[in-house]
Order: sequence, then structure tokens, then C-alpha cells
Amino acid sequence: EDYTVISGYSDHGYSKYYAAAAVGDKVVAVPFDASQILVVDAEAGSHRYISGYYDPSSHKYSTAFVVGDKVVAVPDKSKQILVVDVVADTWRYISGYKNTLGASKYLCGAV
Repeated sequence: EDYTVISGYSDHGYSKYYAAAAVGDKVVAVPFDASQILVVDAEAGSHRYISGYYDPSSHKYSTAFVVGDKVVAVPDKSKQILVVDVVADTWRYISGYKNTLGASKYLCGAV
């Protein structure tokens, strides 16, 4: 068997997550149309959500990068830059960011 199905995931619908980034043995998926930040542990075959984050708006983030041990998501339509610390199980916004109007502001990639 070349794959494992992780059971219990039930975030139905389209366009939930457009971007994900690996931190250690975890994959962090930042929400596009989903309302929560998804963390997948492929080794354990499990998933969870970062506690305390809930945003029902649409088209939030479409690009994510790993910086050290954190995932940084830049806005699609969101008004905030999102930073996820998967080790500490926390998230925050970068303060002082001045949002530019419109969608698809930062469709880019970097290594």
C-alpha cells in the first residue's frame, strides 16, 4: 500500500485549502475557504486544528512559507499576515501590516 487514509477529516466543500507547508513531521494547511488551520501528522496518521483560530471569510490565504519552525501565510483577500507555530500550537497576526485592496495580492513562491 502506497498511501494512508487519515480518518475523521470532515471539512466538506470546495477550495478549503490552497497552500500548505511542512514543519518537521507536520504539514500545516492554511485556510483559503476553510475556517480553521489544519495540521496533518503523516507519521501518526492524524490531523488536528490549531486551537482558537476561526475565520469564516473566504479567499483568505493562497501562499504559505516555512520560516524557521513557523509557517507564514500571506494574504489573498485576508487583511492580515498569518504566522502559525505548530510546535507551540499557536497562531498570531503580524502587527502593522497595511492591507492593500483586492484579491490575489501575493500569489508567489519561495524556497
